[in-house]
Amino acid sequence: MEDVHGYLLMFVIVAFTIAISSLFLLGYKPKELNNKFDKQGTVKYVDSDYWGKLMEHYYFYHDDIKTGLRGEGCGYRKATVRSVGRKWVYIRFSNEGNFRRLAIKKWQDICRQKDFRTWEGHVAELEVKKKALSKGLSFYKKRYNKNIPKTIEELQKELEVA
Repeated sequence: MEDVHGYLLMFVIVAFTIAISSLFLLGYKPKELNNKFDKQGTVKYVDSDYWGKLMEHYYFYHDDIKTGLRGEGCGYRKATVRSVGRKWVYIRFSNEGNFRRLAIKKWQDICRQKDFRTWEGHVAELEVKKKALSKGLSFYKKRYNKNIPKTIEELQKELEVA
């Protein structure tokens, strides 16, 4: 009876070893998502990207005291991100400048900002705002006797109607 358990254990070990090795030999790759952001809105880390392929532009509010990047100035800035790693993010704020290293924790804080968006999203918002301004639409709505700014979606709906 004990011999049967030993043979059964050896059979299971060999079967799992063959199954796992066949996955590697066949070149199985897990399905990759095209989404650049995770559930919390932070930029995902891509392990196998060469930095030349991953040049992303973002628009956000930069505070040099919070980020530790002295000399860049405060305010809304366009930044180019070369790579997002496990520890560091390489970022620059002008086309001619060098990339500077920013801690991933500070980058995640930047990604959680209300005004953080990709450069393409920022340009699309500006286009909608320019069209609304040219049509004479109001950027504010009344709510509880207060003026509240309209969202971009609300402005787009009004532009479609008008």
